[in-house]
Amino acid sequence: AFRAFDSNKFAEALKQLDAIDARQPDLAASKNLRGVILMRQGNYDQAEAALQDAARIDPKFWNARFNLAEIPFLKKDWTEARNRFEQLLSNGESDLAKEASQLIHYKILLTYLLEGKDNMVDSIQAKLELSPDTPAVDYVKAAVALQKKNQKEAQDWISVAEKNFPPQLNKLFAESLYEVGWLEKPAGAARPSLPLMTAAERTEKSKAIARAKFEQAQQALRQRDLATALKLVDEADQADPNQAATINLRGEILMQQEQFDQAEAAFKKAAKLDPKLREAQYNLAQIPFKKKEYAKARDRFETLYKRTPGGDKNQAAELIKFKIYMTLLLEGKESRAHAMMDEFQFTGDTPALYYAQAAWEFQHNNPEKAGDWTASANKIYSSALNSVFADAFYDVGWMQKPAAATMPTPAFDTAQAEGSPAVEPSPIPDKVFAANSQGDTTKSEGLALGSTMSAPSGGLDIASAGPTTGQTSVSSANDSASGTGAQPEKPPASATTPGSSDSTAAAAPAESPQTSPASTEQNDHTAAAQASASASPAVEIAPAKAAPSGILARSRMWVVGGLLLAALAILAWVIVPTFRRRYVFNVPSYSRTTSGAAPALFKPRASVTPQKKALQGNGFVGGPR
Repeated sequence: AFRAFDSNKFAEALKQLDAIDARQPDLAASKNLRGVILMRQGNYDQAEAALQDAARIDPKFWNARFNLAEIPFLKKDWTEARNRFEQLLSNGESDLAKEASQLIHYKILLTYLLEGKDNMVDSIQAKLELSPDTPAVDYVKAAVALQKKNQKEAQDWISVAEKNFPPQLNKLFAESLYEVGWLEKPAGAARPSLPLMTAAERTEKSKAIARAKFEQAQQALRQRDLATALKLVDEADQADPNQAATINLRGEILMQQEQFDQAEAAFKKAAKLDPKLREAQYNLAQIPFKKKEYAKARDRFETLYKRTPGGDKNQAAELIKFKIYMTLLLEGKESRAHAMMDEFQFTGDTPALYYAQAAWEFQHNNPEKAGDWTASANKIYSSALNSVFADAFYDVGWMQKPAAATMPTPAFDTAQAEGSPAVEPSPIPDKVFAANSQGDTTKSEGLALGSTMSAPSGGLDIASAGPTTGQTSVSSANDSASGTGAQPEKPPASATTPGSSDSTAAAAPAESPQTSPASTEQNDHTAAAQASASASPAVEIAPAKAAPSGILARSRMWVVGGLLLAALAILAWVIVPTFRRRYVFNVPSYSRTTSGAAPALFKPRASVTPQKKALQGNGFVGGPR
């Protein structure tokens, strides 16, 4: 319907509106458009009825209320038009945007001018001059000149307005002069329209435009299209100016363009607008780091670290500590750097330790070992976290940024990363990582590595392997439970089954974070062993034979010990009653002196020689029982 209206196809537009009203009779926008079309056709009574319906459905629908005041203006009923315009202002002038408010004041002024009440014109004109955001004042002066039949002066004021204001605003104010008949409308010129929005609606619309431009600028920055990103961030700032996040983004773009002074000025402005915007404070510390002014960068990072909530238990703090470590390492303060590297040891929510170890190796000319550390980090942590930490290596020149790499965006939240491993990290072979990734990430590294001894060669696939099923399951369970230290238990040399070399490679002891990582050759050998193990069906039974002998020996020892205890219990249950019958009743009875003296414990007495009693009955002591 709107497309037909814009094309001046009023009959088609009304037909579309009839279909809309049949489906949704209480739609204010439909009623308003119908009223505008009828108003253009000169059907003012029907137009007013439609517009009143729109205002009744939505009392805050400013367009319908403005159009209701336009009807008597077009009918040249100046008093009624002025009353409706003044009522519109009294009910919510503060909510209207400036151009809408000034347009209504301009319309009121024209009604006074057309009625010959020139004494009211000056006060309204003075009020309009206080807000020179629209061409209202220029068109008021042009209207006064036209009333006095001074076409040239009027045209001069209109030319001034056209020079200083956008065409749409000029057409909007000039339309009233066409309506009253003071100017002739150019042939084919369409009637301008102004969507009347409240100040809150206009602000929300501007913010929505700014958000859209801001997100597009972020996307362009991640794709390293810096020129487009800068253009979009300018548009976002124009739509919603002086927003800290927008200015910070501008600084990030300038920093990537290596315009460090301008970037630092942007970050300072963003931090001033929002002192809690830690991204701007972090970027302020990034500037001297990228300029290789490491002492200055460290001072800023340390200040930011003290202000970061949550202490060491969030990703932001770990990233800042890593940058402090980098400044120490790059300045040659290795003792302090090494001490700080130890602080990363038990933190598993970021790859800080991996990149700290890699930086140490890079600094000491061991790029291959450094590559092992970064490769391990890439296997365990997300690409976003890895790119944030690797950004420091790009700045120093230790690593080359991939051509298609997106820009890292550190997230300064204090929450733990979901799914991040809480283990003590170290470079690990591919096969060990594959086994560990199937387990619980909250287990210690020693436990994870120990469990991998039962993982290779498809050990879980031999559940249908007949008599060996039980043995394999027990061995796998015992093997997983035995890995409690930082290094897994090595299988004995006597295990020479076809899968023994594969198990040995998978269970290679991981080095501590202060030692060198596993070599590239070992990883390649491990991967090859894994491939060969999975290709041979005979190897599938290897875990049952290659179980560590120490574990099996302990199991047998417990079984034998249990059997011995059970045998001793049975023997005791059989022999003890016989022993009691044989010995308890053959003890001779001794006579005692019936003296009432105190016991010998308290008073010494002469020894009494016991006398046996005469046997009674059948000659057994105590008789038969």
